[in-house]
Amino acid sequence: MGRILAFIIAYRNTFLFIILQIFALTAIFRFHFYQKAAFFNNANAVGASVNKTQTNWRNYFYLQELNENLLMQNAALLANKQDTLHDLDTANWAAGINTSNFEVIPAHIIFNTTNRPSNTFVIDKGSNDNIMVGLGVATSGGIAGKVINVYPKYALCLSILNINTPIVMPKILELENKSGTIEWGGSNPNIAKLKGIHKYEEIKVGNHIVSSGYSINFPENIPVGTIKTLSKPGGSMYDIEIDLAAQLKTDYYAYVFKNKDKVILDSIIELNQIVP
Repeated sequence: MGRILAFIIAYRNTFLFIILQIFALTAIFRFHFYQKAAFFNNANAVGASVNKTQTNWRNYFYLQELNENLLMQNAALLANKQDTLHDLDTANWAAGINTSNFEVIPAHIIFNTTNRPSNTFVIDKGSNDNIMVGLGVATSGGIAGKVINVYPKYALCLSILNINTPIVMPKILELENKSGTIEWGGSNPNIAKLKGIHKYEEIKVGNHIVSSGYSINFPENIPVGTIKTLSKPGGSMYDIEIDLAAQLKTDYYAYVFKNKDKVILDSIIELNQIVP
């Protein structure tokens, strides 16, 4: 108690100054309308700013939960929708596909590479979630890769950004069933080549490249990319460069497609020694 009294005595002038300042400010804001209005306006502005900051932070942390809910809802919609549209908007590819023969499993890409000759990515779903080798994987942009190794909680996927293994049998949407092959050049993660299209085909820049009906690990009409450039070199085929639909440098949410007849189809293919 003695220390408290000694402290108050030592700083009595400071305390007296603070008390008088509070008294003076109170008198000013109480008896002078302009100062009173200015004070409350500024106080309300500060309060609004603080509330806005709190709301922004709360919305930011809530965004993760919201995105998770949207991912689950999108997967459910994909798995239960009917094929009602025949054309495709790359920004909304789910509207133009038929998933009646596929189970759709939502996942997250938790690791990926884009700067190797054969790139891979890891999703946070595995054998515990009915994931198996060979299943196709797409992001909200388009086809991303296929599962090549499975663990209880995770799966390793081969990216469409690889120079050796085709991921999907593509077709040009505007030409119905005209199919080709996708080859990645090994450098730019946004660009690939479409091979096997004859020069007599009427194609143009902007045509959509999508999964064909021959892709047993993907529903038909999932985006692969759009034609960026095309030319007619000396041979009989077009030289076609496409912008890939999936953005594997930044994509986080993914959908795994499991063909309900996959086991039977794999057995038939293996029995007849056919390469899918």
